[in-house]
Amino acid sequence: MGKSNRRDPRISIALDIKLSVPGGFEQYQTKNISFRGLFIVSEDPLPLRRIARMSLTTQTGELIEVLGLIAHRINAADAEERGIPAGMGIQIFPIGSQVNETWRDYVTAQLEQDPELRQAVHDHNLPRLKVHIKDQTVLESFASNDVPSGGIFYRSPEPQPVGSEVMLEVHHPNTKDRFLIKAAVSEVTEGGRRHRGMKLVLEPFDDEKSAAFQEFVSAK
Repeated sequence: MGKSNRRDPRISIALDIKLSVPGGFEQYQTKNISFRGLFIVSEDPLPLRRIARMSLTTQTGELIEVLGLIAHRINAADAEERGIPAGMGIQIFPIGSQVNETWRDYVTAQLEQDPELRQAVHDHNLPRLKVHIKDQTVLESFASNDVPSGGIFYRSPEPQPVGSEVMLEVHHPNTKDRFLIKAAVSEVTEGGRRHRGMKLVLEPFDDEKSAAFQEFVSAK
């Protein structure tokens, strides 16, 4: 679904990093980083669930030391088959509040240099409104009527203020996949719980998102 659907935006950046292994330290390089983790390129990734101490020097020369948990790995065979680098995804645990702040400041500084990622962070932090679709017929009606019209009414006991941006999280009735649609609150309706809610103006789809949405709808 693209960057906006990731839990955290990932920044493609090559940083030298030392990782503790039995007998000492090994030198690696990152493929990307985020607020909660990083991906290290390696033809021989470490076993899952292993805890390792890491140290890296940022491009500004700042030394950061963290603990990491090997959360997922891509071995050489899988990497070749998928056409991606072999390596390991590591969930990081900064040692102390100061290190945590330093890491977040560094990642934030990198985000500020990339407008697309900066927008992804903004979208990631928008209020999420879940849209549970009952069946395929309702989903197809939503796709052919509501989305092209550019607006829907969303019932909510606690409407967002007019002018607020929100993110609709549409749940597929069969595959349980999710599709995100950004929207803005154009009007708030008060009253009883059955009638309280918001009129939402949906962000128009570009060609890429439109194709992705059609694929989402047609999935069985």
